[in-house]
Amino acid sequence: MESRVLAVGGGIAGLAAALEISKKRAVTVLEARDRLGGRIHTILTPEKIPLELGAEFIHGKSPAIWRLIRAAQLKTSVVPDRHWIVKNGLLSENKGFWDELSEVTDQINPEKGDKAFASFLQSVSARREAKALAKDYVEGFHAAPVQEAGTIGVACSESSSEQIDGQKIFWIEGGYVSLVRYLEERCRECGVHFELNTEVKKISWKKGVVTISALTPGGPVTFTTDAAVITLPLGVLQSGAVQFEPPLDEKEQIIASLGCGVVTKVILQFQSRFWPERNFGFVHSGDEWFPTCWADERGDILTGWAGANKAEALTRESRDFIMRRALETLSKIFDVKLRRIQQLLLRTETHNWKNDPFSRLAYSFIPVNASDSPRALAEPVAETLYFAGEACDSDYQLGTVHGALQSGMRAAKELLEIKDSH
Repeated sequence: MESRVLAVGGGIAGLAAALEISKKRAVTVLEARDRLGGRIHTILTPEKIPLELGAEFIHGKSPAIWRLIRAAQLKTSVVPDRHWIVKNGLLSENKGFWDELSEVTDQINPEKGDKAFASFLQSVSARREAKALAKDYVEGFHAAPVQEAGTIGVACSESSSEQIDGQKIFWIEGGYVSLVRYLEERCRECGVHFELNTEVKKISWKKGVVTISALTPGGPVTFTTDAAVITLPLGVLQSGAVQFEPPLDEKEQIIASLGCGVVTKVILQFQSRFWPERNFGFVHSGDEWFPTCWADERGDILTGWAGANKAEALTRESRDFIMRRALETLSKIFDVKLRRIQQLLLRTETHNWKNDPFSRLAYSFIPVNASDSPRALAEPVAETLYFAGEACDSDYQLGTVHGALQSGMRAAKELLEIKDSH
């Protein structure tokens, strides 16, 4: 009897891979957490308003994710493509946001080789405001320090985003957890087994045989199969928390070449709105702690966002410090007294993904001279280990749900094709 394929990780890549493989093979998903979804983590308020501690937006019109959304009959709403800046203490709309960004990014020439984005900014001919916007965008959206982010990686990501209208952003009205639940239900209908609270510690492999050792609340367990899909986050792979025996050699160099992006995201729910427009889009304030914030039409909610170096500094601070800085930022942006904002505050949420042992990053980015790494990371090992996850997306949609989804489906199809050919 054929052994079950093992999917290591129950995030969106693992769920997508398991569902695809289950069409032809039995599958078991091993997940270290007590829930599925990975870096999709939705909390519902008593009013059933979704608060997204991890992934929040659908970026563009990726066919793979929209097929699932339609199949699950999930309602979506549009995030306004409006961008505001704070100048001389006043909010004003920047209607040329994307053109201003393109003023810088369109000058990236891959034929001239890869270079750090910080070095590129120093040499590029553009207005100071455009350079500042591009820096904040790379550090915020890509979660990449400009000293490390490669120009080719940024260009590849932007080009891929254009192909799916990535500037158009949507929410799932019930939260991303709705998509996770749908995939889980489909998987269970297809006979997929789930082992939660199962922390994989060691993956021993040779061609055609994989033995996985894991810890559970009941003690150590072992699983054996002929093929496994590894969807562990890049941060976990880099940390060595999961041992591969024998070592992965070249694959380890590829893993080390990619960057682990850090994000600090704070969600603040209020009793009532104190900002001018309910669903205003995004404010780019240049604040030293939380340079980006946005509103959520599903409730009186504001989200503060910091990436790269700013986020790295915040991860070392207490929750109280983080919340205080976020509230101070909102006070400055909207010119409302801090005490008034504190009086209206109803709930605060945040999650430190970098210090989470089962993620160890928010999402990956492409450093200098690593633009081929996502594709190389996705390559199978000995027709036995298959890799998937947002860091493996060869379409350069790193950090996105549809990037993880696509890579999970690709790994599953490759596994089935190889196994069917034998």
